[in-house]
Amino acid sequence: MEGKTGVAKSAVCGGLPVRLKTWRKSRGLTQHELGALIGAKGGMVSKYEVGLQSPGSKVLEALAQQGVDVHWLVTGEPAPDALAHAGVSPRATAEPWPQIVELVEGIADAQRREHAKQQLLLRAQELAEMDVLHQTLSELRGDTE
Repeated sequence: MEGKTGVAKSAVCGGLPVRLKTWRKSRGLTQHELGALIGAKGGMVSKYEVGLQSPGSKVLEALAQQGVDVHWLVTGEPAPDALAHAGVSPRATAEPWPQIVELVEGIADAQRREHAKQQLLLRAQELAEMDVLHQTLSELRGDTE
């Protein structure tokens, strides 16, 4: 069965709900606040986060306007152009993540597992920001690589 995005629901619902919830919480938003920002009515954000509904293209576009990497949201992988823009090699970021995800998914307690996921996402975002900062400082100093 396919959602409005044309992507099989089984492919979308495996990780998209968790990634959306983690992103929302990392921004300190409630489901209602995110819904208002992206034009989702009623309890749609809740349905997205538990995998009962797949966000359509308009919602994905609205999420992108809020700063969500939609490629990451749908696939679990950062968009290649986002990595290149941050000066990060896709190979450098891809290798450890499957093992880290496997370890986190193995945490039995759901609350601890969710907390670990949120912390990993925050650290990954901080690392990407630090890479951009280092690159910018190098450019300002005129360093050559």
